[in-house]
Amino acid sequence: NAMMQFLQNRLMEIFGLVLFLIGVLLLIALFTAGKNDPSFTQISNAPVKNWLGPIGANVSAGLYAGIGLAAFFLALVPLCWSSFYFRKQPVPLFRFRTALLPISLVFLAGGIFALDGGGVSDNGGAAGAVIIGLIMRVMQPMPSVLGLQTIHYVGGAALFLGFLAWLWVAAISPQQWLQLGGQTSRIGRVV
Repeated sequence: NAMMQFLQNRLMEIFGLVLFLIGVLLLIALFTAGKNDPSFTQISNAPVKNWLGPIGANVSAGLYAGIGLAAFFLALVPLCWSSFYFRKQPVPLFRFRTALLPISLVFLAGGIFALDGGGVSDNGGAAGAVIIGLIMRVMQPMPSVLGLQTIHYVGGAALFLGFLAWLWVAAISPQQWLQLGGQTSRIGRVV
């Protein structure tokens, strides 16, 4: 029994390390993506500037094309989940969180797309354009206030809902969120 517990703990730590590495590699691929990097979405003779080479260029291009800047939220999820496995605890309701992850990312992408004004924005990727396009078909025009139009209101609501869902998916507890807020306010006082 002690041996099984030992092995289970090591497997959880290994899985946590794998999740952590996936999150870090995704962030590196996203942060170092070059606009002219050759990938399946961009034909170019330019040298690959992505630190992870052609694989990083293709991964980041696919994520940016699909969900835009919401790809950064995707990269943070494995980092959050890895903290559970490092503490030798499974992520609570893992299957439900995994199922809700794409939905939260689509709403985040939609919010980013709409707040950027929609139209030709690529900040929300294809998923953001699709979800906002579907919502805008059924929305009645709202009065403009301070230059904000209906698409901006829809974007704000989508971003809010997507962020709430993402917080649950990432398994960030209200206590952790408050601790994070306390740490950032201390940093703000120092600066």
